[in-house]
Amino acid sequence: MNNIDNIGNIENINVFLNLTALNLKKNLIKNNNLINENMVEYKKIKTTEDLRLYNLLNIKKFEFEKNIYGMVHVQMKFFIKKNNYDFYIEKISEKVELAFDISKKYSESDKLFVFLDLSNITQKNFSRKFIKIIINKFTKEYDERLALCFLHGSVSFVKVVWPFIKLLLDKDTKKKIVLLK
Repeated sequence: MNNIDNIGNIENINVFLNLTALNLKKNLIKNNNLINENMVEYKKIKTTEDLRLYNLLNIKKFEFEKNIYGMVHVQMKFFIKKNNYDFYIEKISEKVELAFDISKKYSESDKLFVFLDLSNITQKNFSRKFIKIIINKFTKEYDERLALCFLHGSVSFVKVVWPFIKLLLDKDTKKKIVLLK
């Protein structure tokens, strides 16, 4: 059994992973040189809205302990507030299933990683309601299969957002959140 199955037992996960946002992005770039999974999605882009959605919710390969896992990369700077988020939730479900497929294919695991990137966002494209919906979806539907969720953004913005997010998480899920430098 590798450490991915015992991830919640690690006291200081940032030290264990020795990750910064830059290291994480290098890992993603190294493992995502126009992979087939992304090319299929990329070829479906026909409008600027399709491009925005592609960048908002992207699937990546992520190397962890010499295995490749699927990662859902959420770039909130491409988010647009709406009255109803059902469309986004449907897209998140699709992307999560694609990430699980990558994990199964390359590591024979049903675990996935999430990278919630809050870089370059403003109040205009940030929604507490949407973050709450995402967190509820992952904690209720995917908690057992979520390996880690990386949270990255400007320090001042994360300081404002983190207390709100923390309130929505249960004890076990909090252990899976890694705040990146």
